[in-house]
Amino acid sequence: MKKLLSVLFILGSFSALANDGVQVDSPEADPAWCLTNPCSAEDQFNVTVKVPEQLKIKVDDIAFGLWCGTKTVTKHFENKVTVDGEKNENVKLGFKYSGDLNFKDGSVSKFTGKVAFASGAEEVVNLGSAGHVQTGLKVTINKPHAVGLLTAGKTYTASATVVGMYDGF
Repeated sequence: MKKLLSVLFILGSFSALANDGVQVDSPEADPAWCLTNPCSAEDQFNVTVKVPEQLKIKVDDIAFGLWCGTKTVTKHFENKVTVDGEKNENVKLGFKYSGDLNFKDGSVSKFTGKVAFASGAEEVVNLGSAGHVQTGLKVTINKPHAVGLLTAGKTYTASATVVGMYDGF
């Protein structure tokens, strides 16, 4: 009799241990409990992500005009930068190398300059309902640090790069 009671006690202990962590109809154990509950409801939904239209930037070359190098000159050029992309989104524009211009003759730097937007080194534009916007540039050519660096009749060229990215993604 003692052996039978011992066996029953051991089986009862195993059964209690096996059922100890399981709670039927408990929302903490598994949120799927509501599937079997006739007093609850559910609704499935989707999460979608859209990648914006490819951003395109086109910058027209700037013909600054004649300049003798006797003083620093700044000129404004309207509608030189065209940006196309996702409708009604903001685009942050800026310049590589902070818009610094280095006019060289071969490998020798002759004079410098700076390119910026009307609002400064960076500008945020909205593409509007057409997904298209144009903005202007401000170019400053600095007076050379020494007299006689410029060659009469020569055209000097410096390059700048406008960079842009969607603002807020």
